[in-house]
Amino acid sequence: MRYTKGILSVGLGLVLFSSAVNAGLINDGTWAGWTEFAAEDQEGNFNYVDPGYGGQQFDAEYLLYKLDGTTLSIGLQTGFDIIDGHQLYSGKNYWAGDLALSFDGATLGDAGSYEYAVDFGLEQCGWSQRNNADCGDNNEQGLNAAEGVYQVSSWNNDVYSGHTVSNPFAMSTYSSANALSANMAGVSGDSYYRQVSFDLAALGFASLDNFDAHWTMSCGNDAIDGNIVVAEVPEPSSIALLALGLIGLLTIRRKS
Repeated sequence: MRYTKGILSVGLGLVLFSSAVNAGLINDGTWAGWTEFAAEDQEGNFNYVDPGYGGQQFDAEYLLYKLDGTTLSIGLQTGFDIIDGHQLYSGKNYWAGDLALSFDGATLGDAGSYEYAVDFGLEQCGWSQRNNADCGDNNEQGLNAAEGVYQVSSWNNDVYSGHTVSNPFAMSTYSSANALSANMAGVSGDSYYRQVSFDLAALGFASLDNFDAHWTMSCGNDAIDGNIVVAEVPEPSSIALLALGLIGLLTIRRKS
């Protein structure tokens, strides 16, 4: 099962072949202080990643986050080149998708339930343009937007028809919502990473709860989805009432 959502973490996807080889979370300090909330790191025999093939180059691996006040940082680690966003494989061209976000709970398989996106500011084409080395002007398709956070009303889901479970791919109809305060990229070993940050308050959110993030590439060979649910902390007044109630019960028990 590819997608297993849970509080702060997503279970490792089931690899259909034995002798799986995993890249592992980068441990050179890149993710120091970050919290992992999704893991989809998988590469089995025959280069299978689920639902497609391509091995490490198409392996969506981890999602992580940090919250500092109202500044939310999201980290993505993948075997796909997300530094320049382009991957040449078997003579075909593939591109990194946008990071889809939802702040009210997303439904897997329902692209429209992701109401925001982070655009890394990279050139971007869909599956149908895999024979083109250069995307050209795709702005009319909602692609090639400047880096930033966007409110999305529709998605471009131009992935291989057999991999639609990996959607959404990239935003199509959108409006600017928030600038990124950080958009960093790097590579370590055979994994690439992105770290983006933006202000939750500027989007109108006071806290982080029931948050979803999703990412795939233009072929949809692999995808990653994670959910964060922040547990409610009882208010001080509620704790005080509970303590008084316990004291009262103990007093009654002693008198009886």
